Amino acid sequence: MKKWITALSGSAILLGSNMAIAHPMDSSASLLSGLSHPVTGLDHLIGILLIGILAWKIGASSRWQLPLLFISMMVCGFIAGQQGLYHASAELVIMASLVVLGLMIAFSKRLSIGITSLIVTLFALQHGLAHGYEMAATSIAWQYALGFTLATSLIMMSGALLVMGIRQARLSIATRQTR
Repeated sequence: MKKWITALSGSAILLGSNMAIAHPMDSSASLLSGLSHPVTGLDHLIGILLIGILAWKIGASSRWQLPLLFISMMVCGFIAGQQGLYHASAELVIMASLVVLGLMIAFSKRLSIGITSLIVTLFALQHGLAHGYEMAATSIAWQYALGFTLATSLIMMSGALLVMGIRQARLSIATRQTR
């Protein structure tokens, strides 16, 4: 019950926030803007952290496969967006991804890796599409793509490290309590 309350309250906060829309169709395609977007775009920052947390929570080979899947599908989406492929509901799907990923973390033991991979692929493609479409008019969009791919990778690793730190702290507390 506690997981449901946490998941629903987090979802309500995210859905009620205008800050979740982080794709203002900015056409500055520099490496620096690509590096900064995942940190300044709340939807991207939270989504990427959630992917890292989910991957670590599921464990085993998912710890590297899910982040690699997300990155590669995001790049595929970016390329498709560069070619003009885009749909108006991409931003809505990106916002919904935050809710779904949060629920997946809360209930990760109940999902197969196949379903998890499919969901991660869908959300990664949407993130990539939004970025690729907004950069379609620029000739150096690859710099932006390189920047946001690099920053996304680092943020994802931070999510995994966060889970590792929490688990280590719990283990340390449990060890002290048994003494």
